[in-house]
This record gives sequence, structure tokens and C-alpha cells, in this order.
Amino acid sequence: TLILYTFIREKPLGPPLRTILCHLAVTNLIIAGIGEPMVVISGFNLRWVFGEMGRKIEAYTVTASGLMAMSLLAFVSIERYLRVTPGQRFLVTQTTSVRFCTVMWVYNVVYASLPFYGIAAWRGEGIGISKLSLLEHRK
Repeated sequence: TLILYTFIREKPLGPPLRTILCHLAVTNLIIAGIGEPMVVISGFNLRWVFGEMGRKIEAYTVTASGLMAMSLLAFVSIERYLRVTPGQRFLVTQTTSVRFCTVMWVYNVVYASLPFYGIAAWRGEGIGISKLSLLEHRK
């Protein structure tokens, strides 16, 4: 929240970059507030304690937020490139950044929800804590 407050208050960044960075901070807050605590709590218990629905909620929120963070970082690099390259006629405006963020939120939320419809599948996180409950049920 301190990062959001700072980005909103700081004027030298410019409205387009400030908007993008605020959305990036929100995606990181979602990951830190939902995904990481679930994995840490389960890690301390040496098993996945949130059940199958908790695993799906964690996978969905971390996937959607992670995809959004990567999209926003790519857009920041494009915006910075267009800003520093001489002779560019297109500069990212506030309207463009809001539209991009809106389209990317919708796209990433839909893309992350595909496993709910059986089109794709989520993989476990790198350390495999969410898979522990599945292995216990199969024994």
C-alpha cells in the first residue's frame, strides 16, 4: 500500500507510467496476499491444508496476477522505448495506458480461468507443496 500511495502522489513519473506501475503494484499485492500465505502455511504443515478448492483459488489468482505482471512489465518497456527513442510520433497517453490495463486484466482473467472449463491445466508451484495433498489422496 505504501508503494501505491507513493506512485499516486509522485507527479514526475507522468500519468501513463504511474497508472501502469499502480496496476503492477496491485498484481504484486494480490500474489503476496493470497498466493504466498497459502503456500507458506501449507509448507509449515508439510501438506496442502486448503483442500482442492483452495488449490484452485491459489492457482487461479497467482496465474492471473503473474500473467498481468508480465504483461505490464512488457508494456513498461515498450512505453520507455517509445519515450526515449528520438523521432517517435507515438507516445503512450493516459487513455492508452488505461485501455491497455483494462484489456490485459480481462484477457489474463479469462486466460487464467481456462482450466475451470477443462481447456488447460495448472501446474503446481516450483516447490510442489500444492501437489502434496494430491499425492496423499492417491496412496
